[in-house]
Amino acid sequence: LHFLFNALNCIRSLTISEPENARMATTLLSEILRYSLNSERKTFVLFKEEIEVTRDYLALEKIRFGNRLNFSFDIDEATNKMSIPPLIVLTLAENAIKHGIAPSKAGGEIGMRSVVENDFLLVQVINNGRYILPASSSEGIGIANTIQRLDLLYGGKAKFKIENTGNNTVVASVYIPL
Repeated sequence: LHFLFNALNCIRSLTISEPENARMATTLLSEILRYSLNSERKTFVLFKEEIEVTRDYLALEKIRFGNRLNFSFDIDEATNKMSIPPLIVLTLAENAIKHGIAPSKAGGEIGMRSVVENDFLLVQVINNGRYILPASSSEGIGIANTIQRLDLLYGGKAKFKIENTGNNTVVASVYIPL
């Protein structure tokens, strides 16, 4: 809901000064909402679809953050046809924006990576920032829900890890069994 509020405020502010960007942002937002509504009824989606909606989300956030946000994708072609739970990657991208990019005056970069590794689909979201354990149970709900969904769907065989790596970088990794 917070994302929707930010997106609508961004679009509202662009309608007079940058109408073309407002139209593009509206289109991106409608694609994201359509995907969210359609994916609610599905247990799995193609990884390619999840990456496409994540790309739309980051493009929308790029309109909001401008030069403060850069993003890149390093997606192994072999992973596109694999199935994953919907909104897993999108949730990680939202977390990267909320906790890594938004609080930083300089902004930062988000990288998306996928590869097949040791009988797992490995999906990583890499962003600038520092991971800090949530202070309360009301924080970190997106990550907690992601871990719970992975456990339920894969019987404890899927793995999730979030860690700080050198140079002000956070890596969130999801390992989905093939």
